[in-house]
Amino acid sequence: METKNITESLHGEDNVSLFLHTAIDEYTKERERTTKLDTKASFFMTTIIGLLTVFIKVIPVEKIIHFINSSSQCCIKCFYFCVSLSILIIGVFLLIKAFYNMFKAYSLTKYPRANIFGTDMSTIIPEKKQKIELDFFQQYKQVLSGTIEKNNEKAEMISAGLKFVFIGFIFLFFSTIGILILTEN
Repeated sequence: METKNITESLHGEDNVSLFLHTAIDEYTKERERTTKLDTKASFFMTTIIGLLTVFIKVIPVEKIIHFINSSSQCCIKCFYFCVSLSILIIGVFLLIKAFYNMFKAYSLTKYPRANIFGTDMSTIIPEKKQKIELDFFQQYKQVLSGTIEKNNEKAEMISAGLKFVFIGFIFLFFSTIGILILTEN
């Protein structure tokens, strides 16, 4: 119903041009939003890789293997070690999931576009200008709707990924400290 009302109110050369330029402007803003979302996803993917690299060097793998092979450890210490190791594994899993979300958000997505090549500009006569602008407005309206939908999906994936990053690094931090304390001789 809303589309019909907008289309009916478009008649008149000034109105059609105004709505077309507004639709083009909104589409441009939405494409800028796409660029910003891609930049954020790329930044967080790089951050995840960098911080994981730091944590991999801090985690005492040799001490973990020695602790597991040592059967003389007390039951309580062994329990806390297993809990710390489990939290470490969960943290790594959450960071992998976060990276996947960011990668999915960043990956190249085909966006809808207006079909500007379907019109032969040499055949445009002033009497048809309003109809052509109206057709372009309808195309941009559809394109804008699809672009907004895709950008909202990207934003949701990045938001979920950030939650995984935050929780994952908290898990890694505390589990690494726990493992370092428990594996000290």
